Amino acid sequence: MNHSSSAAQAGVEIATTLGEPGTLASAAAIFEELPPEATFYFAQNLAVARKMNNRKATQVLKDIAAISWKKKRYFNPHYYFKFQMYEFAAERPHSMLLYVDNTETKECNRQLNHALARENSLGNKLQMESIVSRMALRVTETQHVFMNQPMPFEMYSCEVKGGVEFLRNRARYPLFCKPNKSSQSIGIFLADQYNRENDTVRIRGTGDVLVEELVDEIFSRFGENGFIAQSRLIQHPALSEISGEGIGCVRVVTVKSDGEIIPVYGVWKVPSVNAIADNFWRCGSVVAAIDNQSGKIIRAQIDSGIMGAEVQEHPVSGAPLTGFEIPQWNDVKSLATSAASLFQGANIVGWDIAITKDGPCIVEGNTNPDHSLYQLAFGRGLYDDDAVRVISDMSYAAKKEKKNILKQRKQEARSEKSAVVKRISTQGMRTQKQ
Repeated sequence: MNHSSSAAQAGVEIATTLGEPGTLASAAAIFEELPPEATFYFAQNLAVARKMNNRKATQVLKDIAAISWKKKRYFNPHYYFKFQMYEFAAERPHSMLLYVDNTETKECNRQLNHALARENSLGNKLQMESIVSRMALRVTETQHVFMNQPMPFEMYSCEVKGGVEFLRNRARYPLFCKPNKSSQSIGIFLADQYNRENDTVRIRGTGDVLVEELVDEIFSRFGENGFIAQSRLIQHPALSEISGEGIGCVRVVTVKSDGEIIPVYGVWKVPSVNAIADNFWRCGSVVAAIDNQSGKIIRAQIDSGIMGAEVQEHPVSGAPLTGFEIPQWNDVKSLATSAASLFQGANIVGWDIAITKDGPCIVEGNTNPDHSLYQLAFGRGLYDDDAVRVISDMSYAAKKEKKNILKQRKQEARSEKSAVVKRISTQGMRTQKQ
């Protein structure tokens, strides 16, 4: 198979989604794409488990109950099927305990990260970009911010309740546009060009939208927290040959341990052909496990749950995934660790890094990285790896430290209360003697 021509054909498929030139589209249509509802069909999953692995419903229910009992917390049944635990439950029951669901993931990340890091510096895309860029690390370039109030960061172009003039005269197209505070790529779009003749912007996958209508829609939805227009990145050609032109970020999770910043694991989020974002919920997306030392893909998976399957090649281009070496891998890890050193209180961060021909570039930093990506890509639980178990160890240590602090505070409060009571008693005795 000619992989280059296949990828080129994939690029053509993407290009056809530009929309018909001259055909006006509604600005509201841009923001209609949402992640599929998290509908969990328990009976259907039970039927698949029995058909594929002869795992009876009673056995599955016992498996899920056993996980919750041994973890001493509720384990979401959805994740039993998401990670296809019914395939190894009989032979390796202990392996089920090494997986984490969404609740345990959040608890673990929250134990490690201080609230200040979660809510401010890394929770705000603009503030993160400002801090990283000022330290001469490569990060996405914001051209303009649509916002209802003046920006606290003077380095950005921002017109209060404006933006029309920017789109008409100052924008350097193409633009990658996204909300300042969001997740799962909700609200993003790609603006390819401006047509002065009919005063429209060409939106990838939607069509031509009137500038004023587009700006009104942006402000009505995202004006309070801000909406960002960034210069679009061009993916490294080696990656584009496999998956097409859509940016597929490498997720590198860093952990601060004993004063050292460690890149614990990395996965490549391979976008589906027509997607402009690499979120795994999009149908046809692939997540690939990266060997931390060599940068080579050691395993890849498409989709999850009963539809999930391990793949050796890209499902569209046919290009090999297993064995493929991520370009600039050492530079990617170096960029992630350097960025992590800038944020106090952020002890675990999932860095989304785009790889371009000019080098790696930070797209976002997440203080609540979804460890499901690791578990799907590597085909094992988060705590089934000595290198990754540092996350669990640090989370336990942080939790223990917080308990000790609370215990100490209670003791101090009791001592203070006792001292106050003693002082009042002493004063009362002196009054009686007088």
